[in-house]
Amino acid sequence: MKIKLEPRRIWIDVLVLVIAFIYQAFKYAKRTGLQYNSDSVSYFYPSDLWAGEINPFRMWVFPTFLQWLAKSGTQNLTSGVLFFNFVCALGSIVVFFLILKQLLKTWFLPGVITLFFMQWEVVNRCQGFLLPETFCVFLSLLICYVWLKNIRNQDWLTGIVLPLLILFAIFTKPAFLPLLALYLVYLVFSFRFLTIQKKSTYGIVFISAIFCIWIFSAQNNRLFGYKGISMVSLNNNLANTFLSGGYKYSNDKELVDLLELNSKQGFYSAAFLLNNFSVDFYKQNLSRFPFQHKPTDDMLYMNSVPDRPNFPFERIQQFVDEATWNKAHAVFICKRIIAVFTQYLKAVIALSILFVIWLWKKIKYKTNLREYFYVTSMVFVLLSATAVGGIDDWERLLVFVFPLFIIVYAAIIDIVAQNLTKENEVVSVLKEKI
Repeated sequence: MKIKLEPRRIWIDVLVLVIAFIYQAFKYAKRTGLQYNSDSVSYFYPSDLWAGEINPFRMWVFPTFLQWLAKSGTQNLTSGVLFFNFVCALGSIVVFFLILKQLLKTWFLPGVITLFFMQWEVVNRCQGFLLPETFCVFLSLLICYVWLKNIRNQDWLTGIVLPLLILFAIFTKPAFLPLLALYLVYLVFSFRFLTIQKKSTYGIVFISAIFCIWIFSAQNNRLFGYKGISMVSLNNNLANTFLSGGYKYSNDKELVDLLELNSKQGFYSAAFLLNNFSVDFYKQNLSRFPFQHKPTDDMLYMNSVPDRPNFPFERIQQFVDEATWNKAHAVFICKRIIAVFTQYLKAVIALSILFVIWLWKKIKYKTNLREYFYVTSMVFVLLSATAVGGIDDWERLLVFVFPLFIIVYAAIIDIVAQNLTKENEVVSVLKEKI
């Protein structure tokens, strides 16, 4: 289904995008420096994917980009990252606008909601940081846009691009990994609409994406002895087992005692005490970090963590398994999910309403509004996975999901507006007849 373009509305669309550009350009011009933290340091590992050199804590896309920028000096690195974030922010606004144009039927809503989105501080504040969050916002919206296009058109291009785009997003931030599972569900339910050629092509592309992730994990195992795509997940699991008290269920008394003795140092100290390779890795990267002479508080904390002998990853992983599969940790995770869903209760209610509308339309009117289903599924999957595997820093961890919240709100507002319009039309017709 193509978007109908009317001359007057085209000018309104152009005006919205011009206002967005001017606003973002003004914000960009006001930024004079780059903000950073200890997480920023972890991206400065010499990463060469083709030579087999990878960052065990960070996926390869952003470190490779920073490595390319850093070759031209600190000043160019600062200006380069700020300009890159500015371009990503503009791209996010354009894609966000296109999603709303594709999803909503009320003609003025895309422009109004886009104007709100462009000045939303939750997204804008990431642009001054030496982190990939702004790029991840752009990627999440781009995935959503391509997905919606494929649902409507079932064309070759979006069908091939979608899994590759999700793969690229995973290689930017592992939090996108659940979308690959959701894509598999989408692929299975779309099979009856596809030709044999598309079935085989999409299947090959999906299997290739899984193979790429497996290769990356295998390379991590070969170089560092860790079986996984990012060691950050191991550290988060260690921190969460400490918070939940699940670590007490481990049979490894030495590691349990180590955590007990250092329990007052903070919940993430568990990750650094047991996985001391994190500290070694941080200090290696710090020597390459161009802003090391102006450390932040969390960078000073990382420098103060004592250097200890490294435990084998097999032992750490066994400890995590024992500390995770118990009642205390299960209760903690359930409470964490409830807490996250309660914190973003308005979004959860909106998700539920949109899902109920999709179900009602499907059952009563046999209208399969799959766009609603997969938008809500994207948000729910990313929100749940981050709540389970992340740590208590939701404003930053979920920043790439927040724009999807607004899209869900917009869809509900559009449905209400459409119903009100229909009611007004019916009333007008009745008045004319009277």
